[in-house]
Amino acid sequence: MSQASYPQSVTFSKNMEFDESLEVDGDLMCSRLVVHGNLTVSGSVIATFLQVEGNVTAGRSIEAGVLLRVAGDVTAGQDIYARNIEVGKTITSKRSIIANGGAIVVGHAITAGRAVEAKQLIHCGGAIQAGSWVMCPALDIKCTELRHRL
Repeated sequence: MSQASYPQSVTFSKNMEFDESLEVDGDLMCSRLVVHGNLTVSGSVIATFLQVEGNVTAGRSIEAGVLLRVAGDVTAGQDIYARNIEVGKTITSKRSIIANGGAIVVGHAITAGRAVEAKQLIHCGGAIQAGSWVMCPALDIKCTELRHRL
């Protein structure tokens, strides 16, 4: 599979769709982004809607306003924020994973250095591990194992 590559931070002023993997050496900003491959960003990712058919790796934070939908794994060096988070495999953050108004649905495992939070539900096919706490005001948490400090 081919790959689109940007050697510096990039801001797309319109909705973008890539039929290949995308690599950005810096930050990525876009309103709506669809990638039919892997997304690798050395900095932060900021988008209103982010859909990736492969894996997502960000050196810093991932901020997807309305929806973060990834078929593979998601890894971030800092926080992951979105209204709704849907991940096919695993989601890992060195800080917090927060669905600030919706749900977190993950196929395999959730790992956060700090907190895991969602307003409506947290459903995980495997273990949820958080460095500090797991919070869901709706009390709808499903997983095979829950590990946290608080």
